[in-house]
Amino acid sequence: MNGNATRQGHVVEAPVRCVTVLEDRAQIQRRARVRLTPGRHVLVVDRVTPLVVDRTLRGGVSGEARLVDLEVSRSSTVAATRPWLQQQLEEQLERLRQERVATRHALEQARAERQRLQQVWDFLIQHVAEQAGRGVDRRADWRRDMEQLEQRLSTSTETLEELQVVEEELEQRLDRVEQRHWAAMQPTAHYWASLSAVVEVTSPGELELTWEYLVPCALWRPAHQAELVESDRVRWTLLGTVWQNTGEAWDEVELRLSTERPTLGAELPLLEEDQLHIRPKTDEEKRIVEVSSRDEAIEQISPGLDAEARVGVVPGVDDGGEARVFTAGQRVTIPPDGRAHLVTLDTFECETRLDLVCYPELAEAAMLRSQQRNAGQRPLLAGPVHLVRRGGFAGRTQVPFVAPGEPFALGWGSLDDLQVARRSGQREAEEKALSRRVRHRIWSRVYLSNTGDEARTLQVTERIPVSEVEQVEVRLLTKETTGGYREAKDGHLTWEVELPPGGNRELELAYEVDAHRKVVWR
Repeated sequence: MNGNATRQGHVVEAPVRCVTVLEDRAQIQRRARVRLTPGRHVLVVDRVTPLVVDRTLRGGVSGEARLVDLEVSRSSTVAATRPWLQQQLEEQLERLRQERVATRHALEQARAERQRLQQVWDFLIQHVAEQAGRGVDRRADWRRDMEQLEQRLSTSTETLEELQVVEEELEQRLDRVEQRHWAAMQPTAHYWASLSAVVEVTSPGELELTWEYLVPCALWRPAHQAELVESDRVRWTLLGTVWQNTGEAWDEVELRLSTERPTLGAELPLLEEDQLHIRPKTDEEKRIVEVSSRDEAIEQISPGLDAEARVGVVPGVDDGGEARVFTAGQRVTIPPDGRAHLVTLDTFECETRLDLVCYPELAEAAMLRSQQRNAGQRPLLAGPVHLVRRGGFAGRTQVPFVAPGEPFALGWGSLDDLQVARRSGQREAEEKALSRRVRHRIWSRVYLSNTGDEARTLQVTERIPVSEVEQVEVRLLTKETTGGYREAKDGHLTWEVELPPGGNRELELAYEVDAHRKVVWR
């Protein structure tokens, strides 16, 4: 039910005790303990956020009592935005206006003094000219009088300019304070809601009443922190980032973060006819075969081990298709300021293995990588990861959804003492007249150097194309390619390179693409 005025009744204190934050809303639970006599009572919780969704309101009562009715009523009032601020600004305005009056008076006196001195200067110049014309020679007295008068003119001009600057600054300050005063005087409408419950009590005693409802303007997203404790261990902290601007404070509440989507409806897909059409090939299509190069993502059971795996930006929380609830280990306080607040949900330590990897085609740098398993009892939700190493912030990365016990990898940034450079090119295509095939030779070179004081071992990975059509063949040129590599089915070649202090190494990869002449390679 919804009303315009608060139902008359007994006002009780029912603070927020438990909050369940969903992806885009929050479920609030309020509790109150009251002692009632037999009969019908109306209990009212005043000053609740007006964002209460009416149809989600429900309640309960314990003991020998029955909940008859629940109602939400809303009220509003118009008042000054901040009366205390208005009074302070009025006092500040009065002081600034008095300063402006005093400054203008001093400015008028300075202008009059400047004008009087200028008149005396003009008179002195005229007097000296007349006396010199009559043959009177008093150059020493004239020089002394002119120097004294010039000094007084300079001092008067400086004082006048300083007072003008002070007047301009006062006008600017007055303008700013007047704008703030006008804003403080504007009336503001304040809205709030009240929850009322009608309870029938059969026997006297203490009862516990609960109110539950949904509110918007609240959400959460997962976050993580990974700290490299030692060279073989990682301390993992699962965090929840919570925002709320519901208009009511959550003080010392039991906080739960859920991935449930109550507004997501479940509907069966509609079957529609899918019509297929055929047509004969054109002469142009018979004459040429058009192919193109593309990057293909390789799906794995453990995507975290793929160094190229990235977490896409999703509108909600990736929970692996199963609704999950995370409970904070202790009561938390989250003010309604709309800012991000971090809540610790779980921590664990796991063993890790560190190595150096390099993918020159993507980045000309050597990256420190750690490989570990999720040793927690809960899955790791996809989200950002704050990296902590040697007691300080080391950067940020991301993780996908990782199930318990599943392996995943983290990148900890590049090493400055390892330098990487890559060059690539293509030789001129060769065409064979008899077989009517065109051969393209493609090469790439990777230059590695270690400028540090200790030896380094890193894995360098390059790739060659994998053909999907029979008209195109890709062959690795083993004679021109640096040996000692491991070749995978997806076209990746990996070298394990050892670099001593001050050492360098050059790797070369060469392959050829053999295609029929009618193949057009985009």
